[in-house]
Amino acid sequence: MLINIVTPQIANGLYLILEGYTRCRDRGCTCDRRKTKQLLQEDYENINTKSDFLLEFRYSQLLTTIFMVFMYSSGMPILYPIAAASFFFMYIFDKLFCKV
Repeated sequence: MLINIVTPQIANGLYLILEGYTRCRDRGCTCDRRKTKQLLQEDYENINTKSDFLLEFRYSQLLTTIFMVFMYSSGMPILYPIAAASFFFMYIFDKLFCKV
């Protein structure tokens, strides 16, 4: 369960780094947001907006965490705070880095 707190955020973080690299390559590695190689507005918006929130993946992670906690918490009550930490980090990551 402790690994389950960190691993989804690492995968999402790597995806965000890839998006940042794509934006940097599109701008020619400058900080000028007006400079772009895209010809259409739609292509420009696809590169420069945040990633979409994929509800099905987040929902499956939440259900897995809830199932594991309820299944094994009678023998390991420490799973309740671990689940709370997992939900907190999921919320913070989604709030900061994903658009709705």
